[in-house]
Amino acid sequence: MLTIDGKLYSDEAPELCPLNASPAFPRIIASPESLGQDSGLTDLHLPDVVATHLYKWNPEALRNFLDLHRGKFEYVLERPGHLTLLIARLGQKIQVSERPNIVHCPNNMFEQIELHSDGYTDGSATITYLLSTTGEWKTTFGYMGLSPTYDPPQVEEYAKKLAMDLLKSKGWVTGEGKVHKILWTKLPGEAGFKVPYDSEQQEFYGLPPGWEGMDDDEIARVQKHNRAKQPYEERDKWAFELIAPTTC
Repeated sequence: MLTIDGKLYSDEAPELCPLNASPAFPRIIASPESLGQDSGLTDLHLPDVVATHLYKWNPEALRNFLDLHRGKFEYVLERPGHLTLLIARLGQKIQVSERPNIVHCPNNMFEQIELHSDGYTDGSATITYLLSTTGEWKTTFGYMGLSPTYDPPQVEEYAKKLAMDLLKSKGWVTGEGKVHKILWTKLPGEAGFKVPYDSEQQEFYGLPPGWEGMDDDEIARVQKHNRAKQPYEERDKWAFELIAPTTC
């Protein structure tokens, strides 16, 4: 165990979330369900909350989420009366979102379920990171209150609000009508590997050969060159498969 800023972190999975790494690495919060409404919920680090959520629900989920050998990872949590949670990784791009459950009805009418514990009620929040080959999470973009930003301090403020909401909701606890959905790219030789499904996902989102010896900028240059050859309509064709509106 390790205490930082009054919060206790777990050493359950040191190979995934090392305790003594820099703050840019995620850590697993010890006993997150015990954090009270007014205690332990300030200055939360969203990567810590995401790693904790996945690990407490299923340790294998966190392992595959952080595995850059896999092109894609996607996890969705649907909760009655709450926003839908998306935790995804496409290549190195991590996206954490809460979004409305939208019910499409005749005459273009729709219902948005908007329930946030901290007061933001526009119905959508998104934070994105670059998962470095070192294991660090690098902030790239934030959206909340209809206000997008690339400014790191502002993104961090959005991320703290989203982290607080996720921790309070304790979505990793099963039951209560919750529906957990998950998928990740299977690799050749693994059970469930399918052609072309997994092979095309890996081609779209997988890192280039030899990426272990490259830095993030080198990988970005190679991927930019490779993706320039892809037809525009083919890009991100496998993104966010588990997000689907409910029709009435």
